[in-house]
Amino acid sequence: MNGEDARTQPDPEHERRLRIVGQLAGGIAHDFNNLLTAILGAADAILERAEITAETAADAQQIRRGVQRGAALVRQLLAFSRQQTLLPRIVEVNAAIEDTAQLLRRLLGAGVTVAIALEQPGRRVMADPGQLDQVLMNLAVNARDAMAAGGTLTLSSGHTTLYRPQLAGAETIPPGRYVTITVADTGDGIPDAVMPRIFEPFFTTKRVQGGTGLGLPTVLGIVRQSGGFLDVASEPGIGTTVVIYLPRHEAATEAIAPAPPAPGPIAQPRAAPKGGDRVALVVEDEEPVRRVLVRALTRAGWRVLAAETGEAALEMLRGAGESPESQPSVVISDVVMPGMDGPALVRAVRLRYPYVPAVLVSGYAEPVLRKDLLAQDISFLPKPYATAELLELVARLTGPEVGIAARAAHLMKTAAPR
Repeated sequence: MNGEDARTQPDPEHERRLRIVGQLAGGIAHDFNNLLTAILGAADAILERAEITAETAADAQQIRRGVQRGAALVRQLLAFSRQQTLLPRIVEVNAAIEDTAQLLRRLLGAGVTVAIALEQPGRRVMADPGQLDQVLMNLAVNARDAMAAGGTLTLSSGHTTLYRPQLAGAETIPPGRYVTITVADTGDGIPDAVMPRIFEPFFTTKRVQGGTGLGLPTVLGIVRQSGGFLDVASEPGIGTTVVIYLPRHEAATEAIAPAPPAPGPIAQPRAAPKGGDRVALVVEDEEPVRRVLVRALTRAGWRVLAAETGEAALEMLRGAGESPESQPSVVISDVVMPGMDGPALVRAVRLRYPYVPAVLVSGYAEPVLRKDLLAQDISFLPKPYATAELLELVARLTGPEVGIAARAAHLMKTAAPR
């Protein structure tokens, strides 16, 4: 690329529109995903019936496919608005690129050559690996569409240290140490008139081909939520280059901690219950979703205590006393509810039952709650989910080895130096 490359420039009005759409996306996601969860649960219940016709089964499957498409759209909107729940971990960038390249060689067709250029030694970032894959896939699909007559897609890694702010489209990259991932194609390039709108939601030049206009906004949202930045350069007739800047993960030196003091005596966790002794505390403010949960768990052999709010759930536990049959074996709660939210409910229940496993479900976990999801020993299941997904997760959390693991985790926490 040369100095004549077309680059996006800051546009305050454009940024204002993006914020409005982002707020709208976050606002509707929770209610819409609750609706999809209830629909999906009803479709699953139909398919589980012993005697249904082939036509009814086909209709139920069509409903499930519709729910999945709706859920994918909501995920894109949340990614664009930077409000989805990420599960970051340390990612080896070169390995991530190699894995994606193998998949792309099968998906993009014989007309597109996929090349990789990896800097050695490889570097690491803190990111959600699934979302990073989504970013690379979206950019690769855009590149393929720009190379209708064939061409080369190059994925490369690198690093850079910025000593002063650097303009990148409508944003400015602050100084720091970054890992770079570059996605370059030899396609048609982006016209100058289109470049300022490429991250505008629902703007697409591929409407006839079924484009939604959410591909690049989704990429930008994921990268920004991961603490990174995008820089796009394009020259019509030459190609387009997208550079992803992600903060470099620096490996911390492991210090040798002093021997911890011996922990005091603690109560043994209750053995994992069996059969009808299993009790699930279900807290969900949406009645259709709550009904689906209760029915699925009951059919799976659970005894269910269901409440509409966190406060009502705690009152229910207090009223049940200390009888073994009233002690929850697992807590399943929505994250965002009127009054007490899901993480606060789990903390309150664990004051009485320290080892109880917990599953938080949500169609939209607000940013302020994400720290709670990461800091506590809580499993998270995004809505909409299939009932089989939930049952499998609950079974895994309440298996016979859970009591031993819970006690070990408790000992580790209480023994940790402060």
